[in-house]
Amino acid sequence: MTLSGPGYVYGPVPSRRLGRSLGIDLVPFKTCTYDCLYCQLGRTTNKTIRRREYVPIAEVLVQLRRHLETGPKPDYISLAGSGEPTLNSGIGNLISGIKGMTDIPVAVLTNGSLLGMKDVQDELMTADLILPSLDAGTASMFRQVNRPHIDLSFEKMVDGLAAFTARFPGKIWLEVFLLEGLTGTPEEIAAMAAIIRRINPARVQLNTVSRPPAEEFARPVPADRLSALGKLFPGPVDIISETARDDTPAAFPGRTPDADIVALLERRPCTAADVASGLGLHVTEALKQLEALIAGNRVETVMTGGRNFYRATPAASRSASGETERYLQACQADFWQEIFRAERDLLLPYLQAGEEILSVGCGPAIIEGMLGDQGFRVTGLDRCREALDQAPTNIRMVAAPAEHLPLATAAFDAVLFIASLQFMERYEQALEEAARVLRPHGTLLVLLLNTASAFIRDKLRDPDSYVSTIRHTNVHEIEAVVARRYDVQGEYRLGVRDGVIFASDNPTEAVIYLIHGKRKPPKDDGHS
Repeated sequence: MTLSGPGYVYGPVPSRRLGRSLGIDLVPFKTCTYDCLYCQLGRTTNKTIRRREYVPIAEVLVQLRRHLETGPKPDYISLAGSGEPTLNSGIGNLISGIKGMTDIPVAVLTNGSLLGMKDVQDELMTADLILPSLDAGTASMFRQVNRPHIDLSFEKMVDGLAAFTARFPGKIWLEVFLLEGLTGTPEEIAAMAAIIRRINPARVQLNTVSRPPAEEFARPVPADRLSALGKLFPGPVDIISETARDDTPAAFPGRTPDADIVALLERRPCTAADVASGLGLHVTEALKQLEALIAGNRVETVMTGGRNFYRATPAASRSASGETERYLQACQADFWQEIFRAERDLLLPYLQAGEEILSVGCGPAIIEGMLGDQGFRVTGLDRCREALDQAPTNIRMVAAPAEHLPLATAAFDAVLFIASLQFMERYEQALEEAARVLRPHGTLLVLLLNTASAFIRDKLRDPDSYVSTIRHTNVHEIEAVVARRYDVQGEYRLGVRDGVIFASDNPTEAVIYLIHGKRKPPKDDGHS
């Protein structure tokens, strides 16, 4: 089984400052050094200043490469997301990896709280654009608006901003977020203006509440007053506009996966026009998909400033872990345990003791754990980290997509796809990657679900069964694709009828179509 997993790359997002921005989320939801009144993502749930690699940078780079290969070129790659990105201690390695992959400029959207730390400064030096924030001119207002971690002081934050700006070779655009009745007063603006003269950013960008804030009393400064207040700040000053860009690329299809919309709305509430602009949809199609997601309790609406915003529901954010829990609970039944043992027994005749085995799309790795118990050195790979967290401890686990394996070439004696290949949209690319990591004359084993069998047909009609999400049902078409790279044979195995499991090669009752074979040797180029 393969489960959908966490997506660290999202969008493109329609950005008021950066055009169409492909976002990267470097920390878990609402992991931040602040708990700002105006935050569009709600209250901070993990207020911390502890730096560590909250999400795996290697996997982030794999996902980024996939997005860049399949979508239009964004204006920026933005390190932002659902918390404070500089909390991730791997941010420097990520920026280096992006620079080695593409010439798209890298922007870092940060609250600026950690810019005084030398390691953070060092890690950000190769970025193209840094967009820090200054939301207050005094320590008391800083505590009221940003509600920082107890170990962060206003003075250290300001000193850090000034020190970083003096050192950074790229551009710095300083966002100043004004709130009506709080920071939008002449006294507070005069104090912020004095600090900005010391920081000396390339640009100042004035902003105010435009999306649903964490606290209802966080009110926007009216547009006409915001423009007037802009004249009180030093340097070039931009008044950030909510106007959506109308440059949707024609290369995008008329529909985008629902998961991409939910991933976007988990990071920021959006209007239908925002979703359409960011993901390259016609606004009518965006509205159709949003309405369907509302009906499925994955998206909800909220009114702010007379505008209708969409945001992901808590249920949508919990869906991956809930799917894993439901699957594991079902797997405890005696019937499924017998199925798993029978599938393991189908694999064993083609494997040699002590071999290095990779199982792609392993989910919680139930059968893989059984193989580990029998002395095989097993690596289980799946894009869903929640599933891998439930895997047995006797195998090595890797969180990554099947289409971009972060594994060495010719590293495995056997590669397995156990009821997983049919669920992969681009399964041909997954097979190419499997061939790359497989040693010469290595073994490929693919267990496909036979959708011609009565048992699997019933599962296809059950919306609560993971089988209902299958993408590719024709086992012989898949076998033809596999045969391009491998010398293979296919056979029907394992009948199921009325809860009884038995040996069968009858296509109408066998639930498994087993493809087994060896990797073909490279073609001779004709040179001796």
